[in-house]
Amino acid sequence: MQIDNQLTSDLGDDIEYAPLSYNQRSIWLHHVLNPQSVANNVAQAIHFQNELDIAVFREALQAVTNRHAALRTTFTEVDGEPVQVVHASRPVFFQHEDASGWSEQELHKRLADETYRLFDLAEGPLFRAFLFSQSPEKHIFLFSMHHIITDLWSIAIFFKDMFHYYNEIDGTAHKKYPPLRKSYQDFTGQQLEMLNSAQGMHLQEFWQQQLSGDLPVLTLPTDQPRQKTTSHRGATYLLPLGAQLSEQLKGLADCHETTLFSQLFAAYQLLLRRYSGQDDILVGSPHANRSAQSARLMGYFVNPVILRVKEAENPPFSQFVQQVHQIVDDAFAHGAYPLQKILEDLQAVRKTSTGQGQTVFQVGFYWQKSLKIGSDLVSSGALGVAREDKEVDGFKGGIYPLQAHVSLLDLTLSLAEVNNQIMATFEYKADLFEEATIRRMAANFQTLLEQIVAAPETPIGEFSILSAEEQKLLVRWGRGRQVALPDKTVPALVSAQAAQTPQVVAVRFDDQEMTYAALDGRSNQLAHFLQQKNVGPGNLVGVMIDRSPDMVVALLGIMKAGAAYLPLDPGFPPERLAYILEDAGAECLLISDKYRSRLPALSAEVIGMDAEWKTAIEICSPTAVFTQAGPDSPAYVIYTSGSTGKPKGVQVTQRNVVNFLQAMAHKPGLAPADVLLSVTTLSFDISVLEIFLPLLVGAQVVIVGRETAVNPQQLQSALIASQATVMQATPTTWRMLLENGWTGDANLKILCGGEVMSRELAEQLLPRCQELWNMYGPTETTVWSTIHQVQPGTGSVPIGRPIDNTAALILDKAQRPLPVGVPGELYLGGAGVACGYLRRPELTGQKFRTTDDLPAQLPDGWLAAETEPLALYRTGDLVRLLPDGTLEFLGRLDHQVKVRGYRIELGEIESRLVEHPAVLETAVITQESTPGNNKLVAYFTAKTDVPTFEQLQTHLKRTLPDYMIPTKFVRLDQFPLTTSRKIDRRALAPIQGDNLVRQTAPSLPHTAEQAQIAAIWCEVLNLEHVGIHDNFFELGGHSLLATQIVSRIRDAFKIELPIQALFELATVAELAEVVQEQRSKSGAEMQLPLVAQPASANPPLSFSQERMWFLHQLNPQSTAYNIPGALRLTGPLNLAALAWSLNQVFNRHESLRTRFLAIGGEPVTFIEPDFAPELPVEDCRSLPREQREAYVMRVLEEAVRTPFKLDQLPLLVAKLFQLDEEEYVLLVNMHHIISDQWSLGVLSRDVAAYYQAYLQ
Repeated sequence: MQIDNQLTSDLGDDIEYAPLSYNQRSIWLHHVLNPQSVANNVAQAIHFQNELDIAVFREALQAVTNRHAALRTTFTEVDGEPVQVVHASRPVFFQHEDASGWSEQELHKRLADETYRLFDLAEGPLFRAFLFSQSPEKHIFLFSMHHIITDLWSIAIFFKDMFHYYNEIDGTAHKKYPPLRKSYQDFTGQQLEMLNSAQGMHLQEFWQQQLSGDLPVLTLPTDQPRQKTTSHRGATYLLPLGAQLSEQLKGLADCHETTLFSQLFAAYQLLLRRYSGQDDILVGSPHANRSAQSARLMGYFVNPVILRVKEAENPPFSQFVQQVHQIVDDAFAHGAYPLQKILEDLQAVRKTSTGQGQTVFQVGFYWQKSLKIGSDLVSSGALGVAREDKEVDGFKGGIYPLQAHVSLLDLTLSLAEVNNQIMATFEYKADLFEEATIRRMAANFQTLLEQIVAAPETPIGEFSILSAEEQKLLVRWGRGRQVALPDKTVPALVSAQAAQTPQVVAVRFDDQEMTYAALDGRSNQLAHFLQQKNVGPGNLVGVMIDRSPDMVVALLGIMKAGAAYLPLDPGFPPERLAYILEDAGAECLLISDKYRSRLPALSAEVIGMDAEWKTAIEICSPTAVFTQAGPDSPAYVIYTSGSTGKPKGVQVTQRNVVNFLQAMAHKPGLAPADVLLSVTTLSFDISVLEIFLPLLVGAQVVIVGRETAVNPQQLQSALIASQATVMQATPTTWRMLLENGWTGDANLKILCGGEVMSRELAEQLLPRCQELWNMYGPTETTVWSTIHQVQPGTGSVPIGRPIDNTAALILDKAQRPLPVGVPGELYLGGAGVACGYLRRPELTGQKFRTTDDLPAQLPDGWLAAETEPLALYRTGDLVRLLPDGTLEFLGRLDHQVKVRGYRIELGEIESRLVEHPAVLETAVITQESTPGNNKLVAYFTAKTDVPTFEQLQTHLKRTLPDYMIPTKFVRLDQFPLTTSRKIDRRALAPIQGDNLVRQTAPSLPHTAEQAQIAAIWCEVLNLEHVGIHDNFFELGGHSLLATQIVSRIRDAFKIELPIQALFELATVAELAEVVQEQRSKSGAEMQLPLVAQPASANPPLSFSQERMWFLHQLNPQSTAYNIPGALRLTGPLNLAALAWSLNQVFNRHESLRTRFLAIGGEPVTFIEPDFAPELPVEDCRSLPREQREAYVMRVLEEAVRTPFKLDQLPLLVAKLFQLDEEEYVLLVNMHHIISDQWSLGVLSRDVAAYYQAYLQ
C-alpha cells in the first residue's frame, strides 16, 4: 500500500508557518472583527462554450493549487500574533454539477450562495471552484477566494495557469510550465526587510509628510443615517461612457501629456468636492505592488495607496489635472509602503461610526488597465460587466456578470476599457445609499466629463455637474406656483372684505367681539389720528399693546396711515426695548397705559391707547383714509437676533405680506367659516398669519391673552372654548399641550413652525388633528416660505416645497446649484424677499442678493418667468432636496461644528438624543475645553425618570460614532426661551442645571482584574502607568496591538474575549467588567451531576482546550472545530492490517481515548484505558467511474457538518472507500480538541509504520 497525499490532507500534511505580510494584516483584522462578514469574498464567473473534460478540468485546478502556495494557505494565531499556515499539499475544492434543468433564477441563486459563503481562515480551504454544466458545450465556471490570498492580478494569473494546465494535461500545450522560484512567503520576508531598511525609512517619511495635519473625513450625503455597525451590504451601478466620450478623454489625456487614470481621477475628485463641500479629500486606490519576481505569483500583493488632493483655489482643469497627475505619480512611486503600516504609524485606526475600526479613506478609485500577464476576462470581471465572447488558449467564453453584494468602502468608482469604450462601475454601501442616488451621481459624473472634454481650460469651480434631466427637476421643484398679485395693500384688502361681510365677527377676545365693520371703522379713526400727528409713509410706529381687539385695530390703523408698525414685546428687557426704539427711529409709540412704567426715556411721542382713545381718537372720522403708501411701502419692521448680539430690524413690504397671505389662503388654506386661534406675540413674525389671514378671507380670529398662551391648562381650555378650526404654534407650544394631556380635535388644522418638528412630535399630533402642516421660513422672506402637509412615516419631517411666487435654490459655498440629495445653503427668492435690514446696508448687501449676483449659471428654465433679476435671501440654513422634491432641513450652517477633526451637525445628535424614552427636549452646544479643543455638551429636559449619564451615552453609542457623543449632559427643568418661544441657545452655556457627572472610581486599579489588565496594557504599549479610564487608542494603541492585548487577556483569565471588545470597550475599567462577567458566567453554567475520577488522576485541559470546550457548551451543534482529512491509498490493501494499525494508534496516543466531562461546571479530562475504533468500509465500484470521487467528497463534506459529543468517544472517526481494485480513500474526521496540525502528521506516520509492522 502506498499513501498519496494528493487528494487532501490535513492528515499527514507538512506545514510551514510564516508571518503575515502587512497587506494581509488589514484583511485579517477585518476578519477577526467581523467573522460573519463576506466583504472579503472575491469571486468571478465565466461562461464557457466548449466541450470540457471534467476530470482534466479538475486536475488542472489541482495543478494550479499545487503551483501556488497562496491557494494552500490558512491562517491562525500563535501567541496572539496572526500567522500563515502553508500546507505542502491540499486538495482543490471543486464541485461539478449538472445544471441543465435549472432555471436562470435557480442558477443566479446558486451563484450568489456560493459567492458569499463564509470562509474559515483557520481551517480553509480559502479557494473554492464550481462548474455548472447547462449542456455538454455550455458551462458556468465560478470560483471564490478569500481576499487574504488573492488580488485582481492574481485572478489573471489563475486564469492563465488554469488554461495552460488544462491544455498541458489534455496534451495540447506546446510546452510545460517552469516551476516557480519564489513564493508569497518570500515576498513577506522581503517586505519586512524593506521596512527595516533605509528605503523603508524614506517611504515612511514621505507618507508622514503627505498625511500630516488633521486628516479629513469625507462626509458624503447619505440616504440613510450611518449606523453604529455596518453590514457591508453593497450594490453596483454601471455607467457606459460611450465610444465618443471615451475617445475624447483619451485624446485629452494625450494633449495634457497625462494618463487616463489622472484625467478620470481628477474628474472624480471634482465630483466628490461638489457632493461633500470639502476641498481636502483622501481617496484610496489599489497599487499592484508587484516586482518582476512576483509577477507570476498568486497572493495578496496589492497595497492601497492614499491619494490626497488639496486645492482651495480655482485653477483651470488643464492645470488641475497636472497637479493631480503629480500627486498620483508620487503616491504610486511610494506605494510599496503598506497601508496597514501607515495606519499604525499615524495611530489612525480608531473606533468610528462603524464600530469596527477604519482606514483613513472612505472612498476608492480604480482604473483597471490591461494586465501584462493577464486575461482580457479580468477587466470586465472586475467591473461585473459582460463583454463579447472571445477565445483564450482554446477556451471560448466570456464574463458571466455577478451582482456585487458587498462594499468595503462607502463608494468606489472602478473604470476599465471594455468593448472599445470606458465602463464605469459605482460600487456603494446599500445601507447608506439608494440606487436612485447613485444613478444621479453617475449622471453628474458623465455631465462633468462631457464639460471637461468640451472646455478643459474652464476653471474647475465653473463646471456644472447637473444633468439636463436634473436641471428640469430643480426648476419644477424649486419654483412655487406663479400667480398674479393684486396691486393692493393689506389694509386695503381687509377693508374690501369688511365691505362684503360688515356684520360678521372678525375678532374675538374673551367676551369681546368686533365685527368687520367696527374693525374697519375704528382702524380708520386711528389712521386719521396718526396722520394728524404727521405719521405717514416712511414712518415707523412702535406697538406695545395688550393682546386684544384693539391690538388688531392698532396694526391696521398704522398701515392705513401709510406707516409701518414696529412690534415691541412687553416681556423684553428695558435695555432691549430702548435699543430697538433708538435703532429703528420710531416717531411715536402706541402703548397700553399699564406699560408706561417699563419704558426708558424716549424722544418718540408715546400715545396711550386707553386714555387717548376716549379723548382724541374716537372723535376722528371712521371713513376711509387716503395715503400715498402702496404695495412697495414697508408694512412692518421686526427685530431678530443678530450674530453680534445686537438685534437687527427686517423691513417687510406690503407686497411681501400680500403675497404671503394669498399663498396661505390657497395652501394650507383658510375659508370664511374657519376660526383661527391666535397665540403668538406680535414680535414673532408668524403672528402676521394669525392676525391678517382670517381678515383677508372673511374668517374669524380669536385672540388669547399673553398669560393664556404660555399656560397649558388655560390654552387647552381656550382652544376648546373657541371651537377653533385652525391653530398655529411652535413645536414647543404643541409639546406643552400634549404634556398637559390634550387629546386633540378631529376638526383642527395644525400649523407648526419656528423650530424643527421632530418625527416623534409629528406622530403624536397626526392622530389628534384633521391636518398637520410643517411650516418653514425666515423673517427675511416673510413668515413662511415652504410648507409641507405631514403624513405618517419615519425619518425627519420635510419642510416641503416653496409657496406661491417663491423660489428655493440650494447652493454650495461657491454659490453653485447642487444636485438632488446634496446638502447646501438654502437661498430663497421671489415675492416674499424683504427689502433688507433697517439702516444696515452692509449686512443687507451680504444677505440679500439677486440672481445676477450669482457666479454660476442657474438651471435652464429657472428664470423663464422673470423679466428682471430675482431677489434672493441667504438663509444660512443647511438643507437638501429629497428625491420626492421636498426640502429637508438639516440645521444651521453656524450649528455645524468641528470636534476632533470631524465635521458634525449638532442637529443630528439632538435628533438621536430625543429618541431616548426619558428625554423630552434637547439642545447640544460646543464648549471650548482647552484652546482649540471643543467638547460637546447636551442639555435636556426629562419626561419622568431622569436618565443617568451612562444610559444616555449607551443610547447614543448605538447609532453615533464616538466623536459625536457628548462628554457632558445637563438636565434642565425647562429650557430658556426667546420671546418667539424658541430655545435660546445663547443662554445655555452659563446654565449649570443638574450636571450628570458619571461617578467614576479613582484612576488607579482597584480590582484584581483591573490591575492585571492594566499590567498587560503597560507591557504591550510600553508604558509605566495606565489609568483605568484611559482610552487604549489615545494611548497609542492600534489594531495589531489590540490583538496582542486580547490574546494575553484570554491567557491570563482563561476566557473567550472577541477582539472587537477592545474597539467597543477601550478602557481598562470597561474591559474588566466584561472579564468579570465572563468569568462568573463560565463558572456558573453547566452544573451537570457527573462524578469522575479525581482531577489529579487525569491531565488538566490546556487553555486552548478549555476555550474549545467552553465554546462547545455554548453551541453543541457547532462543527467549527471539526478537522476532516482524506488519504488516497493505492496498491494491494490488507484491510485487517489497516484496522489493526488504527487500533494500535488509539492505544499509543491517550489523546485519542480522551473524553471531556463537566464536574461542578468545570471541564475535566477522562482517559479510557482502552478503546477499539471502528473502520467501516464502503465499496463504490458500483458507481460510474467519474462519479466515485465526487461521491467521496460529498461524504467528506457531510462528515464536516456532523458535530461531535465531547463527553463520548470516539472524537476521531474513520471510514474507508474502495474506488477501484487497488484504489482506496481513507476519510478521517476528528475534533480539534484532541489534535492539531502537528499531531495529524504524527498520526499519519504512525498508521503507516504499524501497517508495515503488521505485514512483516
